Amino acid sequence: MRLRQPEYTGENRCYPCTAVNVVLSVFFAVVLASALYLLTASFVVASLTGTVFLFLALTSVWLRGYLVPGTPTLTKRYMPEKVLALFGKADAGRATGAGARTEDETEAEAKQVETFLTEAGAVEFSEDIDDLVLTQEFEREWNDEIRRVDENPDADEVLAEIGFDPDDERIERYDGAVAVRDWDAEFTRWPSPTALRVDMAGARLLSRHPDWDGYTPEERATVLRSLRIFLEDCPDCGDIDVSHDTVESCCSVRQVVVLTCSETGDRLMEQEV
Repeated sequence: MRLRQPEYTGENRCYPCTAVNVVLSVFFAVVLASALYLLTASFVVASLTGTVFLFLALTSVWLRGYLVPGTPTLTKRYMPEKVLALFGKADAGRATGAGARTEDETEAEAKQVETFLTEAGAVEFSEDIDDLVLTQEFEREWNDEIRRVDENPDADEVLAEIGFDPDDERIERYDGAVAVRDWDAEFTRWPSPTALRVDMAGARLLSRHPDWDGYTPEERATVLRSLRIFLEDCPDCGDIDVSHDTVESCCSVRQVVVLTCSETGDRLMEQEV
């Protein structure tokens, strides 16, 4: 049996799981020391045994990511969203506490995005489908701009284009995806290089709008994520498939609607339902 488990340590370490196991280690050490003191009436024996146990337990957490087997599964099932939020692991839209958004705030944000995209000439209302669609001019310009972006764009360049500092500690990179988190939830995510490529092109076009400079990087990312929904074809090839999926992380399981390029399998967006 390997002492170190890289899937749960280093960059892959789950800090909510680690915190739970540290607390459990201290608890078990205190219980063990107390029980021995009652049995032996020796404070030295009890405290020494408890200290040794605590050292071994914390070493296990450091090397393996957890002490109690099955901790990742237990965390997914029972860890409150408010606690996960303290570690930036709460699911988008489900965080609780001061940073959680109300339904009215979510609707107001959607309305703001819709207004911005309409004023920017990106979308318009279609009576044929009774919904918003890309304008023909913007769709043509967007597709042209997408083709100018490298197929595997540098994530730092895309983040900088949107206005993020690539060295921001909130930025997470894993398995070809990039995410930016706040203290309460993941507020935007690029699940593939294709999603980065699409948003790079979108940012270059939307930067022509006079209000763009007044938007924060987070607000720009929200606009670009919403714009992705209107893309009808994947860059260079294939249609866009819409499906439902279960996304599993170290700490949670959530149901999402997924936009996927049919030819490459690259995900353009995951929206929780």
